Amino acid sequence: MNVIGLCGFSGSGKTTLAEQLIAQLRAAGQRVSVVKHAHHSFDIDHEGKDSWRHRRAGASEVVIASDRRLAKIREFDTLSDPGVPELIAELAPCDWVLVEGFKQAALPKLEVWRAATGKPAQYPADPHVVAIATDDAERLPVPTSLPILDLNDAAGIVAFLLADPGRYFYRPPGQVPPSGRPSAGVTSVAARALRGSGDAGVEERVADEVAMAIEIDGAGRILLFATPTDLEDMVLGYLLGDGIVESASDLLGFEAVPHDAGFVLRAQLRPACAERLKLRPPRVDASAGFGAAAALANGVSRAALRVTPVEIDQAALVAGMRALAAGGGLWKATGASHAAAWISLDGELKIVREDVGRRNALDKLVGAMARAGIDPSRGFAAVTSRVSHGMVRQAAAAGIGVLAAISAPTGLAIGLAESAGITLVGFARGDSATVYAGADRVRKDPGLAR
Repeated sequence: MNVIGLCGFSGSGKTTLAEQLIAQLRAAGQRVSVVKHAHHSFDIDHEGKDSWRHRRAGASEVVIASDRRLAKIREFDTLSDPGVPELIAELAPCDWVLVEGFKQAALPKLEVWRAATGKPAQYPADPHVVAIATDDAERLPVPTSLPILDLNDAAGIVAFLLADPGRYFYRPPGQVPPSGRPSAGVTSVAARALRGSGDAGVEERVADEVAMAIEIDGAGRILLFATPTDLEDMVLGYLLGDGIVESASDLLGFEAVPHDAGFVLRAQLRPACAERLKLRPPRVDASAGFGAAAALANGVSRAALRVTPVEIDQAALVAGMRALAAGGGLWKATGASHAAAWISLDGELKIVREDVGRRNALDKLVGAMARAGIDPSRGFAAVTSRVSHGMVRQAAAAGIGVLAAISAPTGLAIGLAESAGITLVGFARGDSATVYAGADRVRKDPGLAR
């Protein structure tokens, strides 16, 4: 789902705008929910009603349902103030969630500012504000480069939101079990959120990417990199897809053995599978990017990955990523390919290469740069995909010091970027981005915060 906050002082028109946005989004075929912050004494129930009597008797939760609607009322034993993630978790699946009244929430926000209130604005100090809806742009208290929207044009505001829905995609915080560690497959990392109005330190959850060596009856079969969850299912799926087994019953045993560099996944098969196994020679998945020996010694091999660090202006990063997003080609025409681009330090799009494979697109870009004699310290590489560890290795081998992506990096990619001296940027969309490695090498441009 996509989430957008509506922030602003009382009297600015947040609720009126929310009503209009809901209607416009519904007209566009979107399913919409709302999370609203209210004063501590609010009540949706009435004295004398059955549900009110149940609560008075001591029920901690009351659910009221009919064939038209459902309501749930929860009583807190002690004072509590649930945050936006907890409240969103209560919602059924939908396309958009409008969050009203949580001014300090770390989520993309549309600030509603009405000149007549005489109230200060939030955007100069809040890096999460992505646009301003106002009835008088000339009277904004602080000049800004943020998009200015007409408060009275709900259709235009919805068009603005729908033009870049990925910017508002909601990524819930990872669940932390009693052990204090993030949930399986997720790592928590410190990052720097860049916005047009400023920057702020944030905690991000990123997907784990771990080396996996599959052994079948004691023989190595394949090296791949995967999220360390549901590993037996993954191995069985590989065996079925490769025609080595015919059903789940052919897998007699499975063991995931932790290794310094990842896992060795050991599978034992029925004897009848042996002949099929002989017809399929061991292979290394092309997505792995390097050999098994290097994978098993991954922690040591990181030291060899070093590039000359590159500093870059935030304004150049914004300009270059906007130029890439606005381009044409296979990526725009089909939605089935990836693009990789070389962008100069002044934000000018120089080279674009595309392919159905994200690694292939980056390889094409590196080759084009080499043929053109381009100095990799004079710009940055940008990709329209997520960033795996293999892509960071590609960039490091080519001497690229800054790698920016429209999507997210994996945890292993971040670690490799840090050790290699690569500035790694994710979710680079519009004037927003998150710096996962090398944040001190991104120079903040005062012009973006004016």
